[in-house]
Amino acid sequence: MSESEVDQAAEVEGGGAVVEPAVVIVEGTHEGLAAARARARGQRLGGPPTMTAEQIRHARDLLTPPENTVSSTARLLGVSRATIYKYVPELATRRPAVEPPTARAELGSARKPI
Repeated sequence: MSESEVDQAAEVEGGGAVVEPAVVIVEGTHEGLAAARARARGQRLGGPPTMTAEQIRHARDLLTPPENTVSSTARLLGVSRATIYKYVPELATRRPAVEPPTARAELGSARKPI
């Protein structure tokens, strides 16, 4: 890459000022270190929580009857299924995806003899 190509690649959109790539890297490093210090102080970083405490209680109430599904509850609350599982972790172990057969003999009786 020629020197003029490097200068063109380093230009800031609209401003025309040349920014050295090393300066951008240093700025990113400083931002990362500041975020690490904030985490160490216990400050919460990232976006706001997806569900409020009231929505979590509502989801738990809706999911108590076995006929209500996680998908329908998520649709009703306007969140994804993954969000429901994130905020109501007891669901991950509570419900089987498919009803298991009650006895092994039931599987064998459906087969035709050869």
